[in-house]
Amino acid sequence: MADNYTEVTTPKATTAFDEANKAAARLIKPKAILYTSALLSWLQPFQSGWSTSQTNLSQYNDTDECNARPVAEDTCLMFPGHSKLEWTFAVNAWIFGAMVGSLCCGH
Repeated sequence: MADNYTEVTTPKATTAFDEANKAAARLIKPKAILYTSALLSWLQPFQSGWSTSQTNLSQYNDTDECNARPVAEDTCLMFPGHSKLEWTFAVNAWIFGAMVGSLCCGH
């Protein structure tokens, strides 16, 4: 029964990335536009977070101030008369819209 098996060795690994290719790869330097693009993409979450926090300011959605008539100046700046639940949906829609927009902007 032992005669039915043949010993097999693993072939040596061959790589196309030899020393000449490594030297050529070291000569490739990224341009400034790559760093600029990376920086802008890293700054985007801060901008989106700032926009969300501005929408959720208590100055916009303070129930007592928004229900007062007449509405005092610099209070209840957007959508006077809306409830906290409606503001929660508005803020979450802002975040969801940013996510959908960022996912679809490359297509």
